[in-house]
Amino acid sequence: MYLRPITIYDFDLVLEWAQNPELDEYFRRTPPLCDWATPEKFLAQMGDQYIVVKEGAAVGLLSMGIDDPQSRTVKWGVLLAKKDAGDSTRVNNLVKQIAFDKLGCNRLICIILSHREGIKKNLLAAGYQYEGTFRNSCWYRGKLHNEDQYGLLRE
Repeated sequence: MYLRPITIYDFDLVLEWAQNPELDEYFRRTPPLCDWATPEKFLAQMGDQYIVVKEGAAVGLLSMGIDDPQSRTVKWGVLLAKKDAGDSTRVNNLVKQIAFDKLGCNRLICIILSHREGIKKNLLAAGYQYEGTFRNSCWYRGKLHNEDQYGLLRE
């Protein structure tokens, strides 16, 4: 499993994932409100996005970027459209390797919709700690929802 930069050739696939009601929670916005739903806007706004590749096929979308340069904090999130057991762990390990080992960052944060119990369990199992709730911070499926932040320190 590895990451590659997103390109214009990924537009149709990513839009398909965003419009899939089983996956749209990962986008933190509800289609058709995607503000990147044209190829030009897509490229302009996907700077910190990468395609997750497994066995030569695109299986997901990973967002990762430096959230705070002074504290060396990386904010990330992932959508795995096609996954097998252990794929979430593999992606998390890849993110940790990039952020901690290659970039020398001190902290990872992941913000998820509060009702995503499966993701919470995965983050806690990976060593993340619950850090708090942002109340009514995300417009999703026609109403405001809470989001939870989880963090992992380098040590």
